[in-house]
Amino acid sequence: MNENTTPEPVEDSAAVPAGDDWFDSWLETGTVSQRSVDVYGRPDYYAQYEDLERKYAIAQAKEKNGPERDLTEMSASNQILEDMEKLYAAWMKSKTTWFIRALNEDEIDQIKDDANFPTEPKFKDGMAEEAKRHVRTKYEKEQTRANSQSNYGMIAAALVKVTNSKDEVVKESITATEVEKMREKIGDLQILRLVSAAMIASTQEPTMPVPLSPTNSNDGQDS
Repeated sequence: MNENTTPEPVEDSAAVPAGDDWFDSWLETGTVSQRSVDVYGRPDYYAQYEDLERKYAIAQAKEKNGPERDLTEMSASNQILEDMEKLYAAWMKSKTTWFIRALNEDEIDQIKDDANFPTEPKFKDGMAEEAKRHVRTKYEKEQTRANSQSNYGMIAAALVKVTNSKDEVVKESITATEVEKMREKIGDLQILRLVSAAMIASTQEPTMPVPLSPTNSNDGQDS
């Protein structure tokens, strides 16, 4: 794995200093929480893959119930399976992994301020319903726009790095404008997954599971 993407844990056998020296030393090694999210540049491949799955099932059924074929020729189902493998390889090649860090309250507040959220409208007594509907519609549009801008800004602020399918670092920063452009290509769902990763990193401490192998698990049961 690329040395830039997966840091190796370092065992420090040196004596731990006491008092404030210990605290300063410990603080210097601290980092904020992070999460990782797989993002695919070609989510449209999934629909094509589903279509091939259906065709594969139909071809298999026909071959099972049909006449014997020439074994020197590739069957229709095997041809479709080969196409599925190529499509899956292309899907995986489009995968990137986004490392997203926690944001502090000041950063989140600044992002919301920059998004310029509208003030909820207040209506005067006797205001016509048609006028109220017009104001509400305008407010809802502005609210939607501000939410989107806030999401783009949050991803831009929280991004640590992006790695490709080979675990190579391909990007270490992004602008809100670039995120908005990306959303037009890969859709809202993947953008929201990145936003969710930033919020989870900011509000939930990670709990790392014990990496028990099958061998270790069996050993534990036998003891």
